[in-house]
Amino acid sequence: GEGKTTVVTPLVILLHGSATRACVVCVPQALTEFTCRVLRERLCGTLARPVVEFTFNRATPVSDDHFFKLLHAQDARAVMVSGPTALKSLMLRFVLTLHACDVARSEEKERLEVDRSSTFLSPNSWKSLLRWPSWSSRGGVTSQLEAGG
Repeated sequence: GEGKTTVVTPLVILLHGSATRACVVCVPQALTEFTCRVLRERLCGTLARPVVEFTFNRATPVSDDHFFKLLHAQDARAVMVSGPTALKSLMLRFVLTLHACDVARSEEKERLEVDRSSTFLSPNSWKSLLRWPSWSSRGGVTSQLEAGG
């Protein structure tokens, strides 16, 4: 009722929006539709700034389309209107993805270490390491040792 959405928000967008970054407006979920409508009235016609509503939750399947939509919004100098829940869900999904990558990397590292240790402990690796003599029908172990091996 005091002009925050209709006057202040468009002015802040004009001041802080640039060609290198998208402008994100976070409003209470109940005001997203109203804010999108007001910002489209103020920015789309005269200033050619598109307004996009960003929706996301933790159950949303992530695809390359989400990334390309965000890139397109940035390239078009779009204003993204979102609720706090959508932004929080996006950040949580990002952190969970980083965690899953970290776990996978550590499991792979662990598996490689186990593979190396099992190779190291195998009888063939010890024979080659210590050059264990092999039994021969001609002279036994001593002829193998005297022959160098």
